[in-house]
Parts: sequence; structure tokens; C-alpha cells
Amino acid sequence: MKIFSILAMLTLPMIACANGFTVKEPSASPASINMLIEQKAQASGVTFVSNNQQYQLISGGLGVKQNMGKGVSSLTSVTSPRVSSSNLGPSLWQGKKAGFKLFIIDKESIALVASASVSGTTNNYYQIGYNPSTKAIAIICGNIIVTYNKYASPELIAQTFNINLVDHFPDMKVAIFSMPSWGDIFATTDSINQSGLVVQAEIEVLENESVPL
Repeated sequence: MKIFSILAMLTLPMIACANGFTVKEPSASPASINMLIEQKAQASGVTFVSNNQQYQLISGGLGVKQNMGKGVSSLTSVTSPRVSSSNLGPSLWQGKKAGFKLFIIDKESIALVASASVSGTTNNYYQIGYNPSTKAIAIICGNIIVTYNKYASPELIAQTFNINLVDHFPDMKVAIFSMPSWGDIFATTDSINQSGLVVQAEIEVLENESVPL
């Protein structure tokens, strides 16, 4: 299943779930919610490319993986004064997608999950990104997918950039790496791409809900 997923990610652009992005919401209009998400994405100043799509990191955005028996078929959106399930404090927005609870939290709460801001994920939190083209939210999985060239090996890349080898597909010359908790996934991915050791390095994201994480 994982090999099939990797092949799909390398050969096909990510299919957006934009039609599930805006939903009925009792206390705020869909337009105002979309505007908030776009503003927070622009405020981060961080952009990256995955699956031939450009993403913006959502400032204050977090995803919490849920143990759900059934996947969530579309992104739903509600506002709430507090994120009681995760004790994150006041939130500006909440939503659900693909078995994740999504939040945009205010500045006072960001310090509680500061480590997630560089590594892409912790044991409890995932960062989230915004695709301006599809207007969909994607979960940043915390992994880097690397297609390496004949001068490199997964072991060399892991040692050079101090990252952890998670999986390896030698026939495809593809390796998947995870970041240490103190690492910067965005800076590290840029450095790998500039190293001359790889054909391409991309941050793994989940935007299409039918692709398993």
C-alpha cells in the first residue's frame, strides 16, 4: 500500500479536495473563514512545493490526529472560543479533515506547541498548509520524500543533513526521511535540494483524503 501511495505521489499531481473546503457554519460566513485562513497563510511567509503544487504554511495552524473508525469525507468548519479537546487555549478557527482536527490558534497559545513550528510535526501536532490554487488545506506529515541521484545514497543523505531514514525504495531511488524534533523541515528541504545529491526533495503533505497518511 505504501509503495502504491509513493508511486501515485510521484507520478500524479495531488487531487484537491476544494469542494469540501467551505461548509455551512452557524456563527461566521464561509467568506470570512476563507479570508482568515488566507491571511494566516500569507502571514507565515513560508512557502513550499509538494506534488507540483505550491503551499503556504498557515501561521498558528495545527492538526491533531484522531483515532476515528471512519475517515472524515470532507472538511467541516466551526468556530469555538476554546480548543478544549487539546487544551490549546483560544482558537480562531476549527475544522476537520481526513481524521484530523484542525485549529488556527492565537499568538498566546503558539508557545505551547513551539516545537511543531520547525519540525513539521510532533507526537501530538501536525502543521497545516494552504494551497492557494485549490483553496484546500493540507496536513504537513513531517516527512521529506527524496529522489536521489547516482552520487548519493539514503545513508549519505541522512548523515549529511542529520535526518532519519524512514523508508527506502531502491529501484526508484526514492527515500523517505523524518525530521528530529528540533529540526527545521523547510530549511532542511531547501538545503537538500541545493546539495547536488538529489533530483528532488519535497515535504510530504496530505491534501487528497483518499491517500493514506
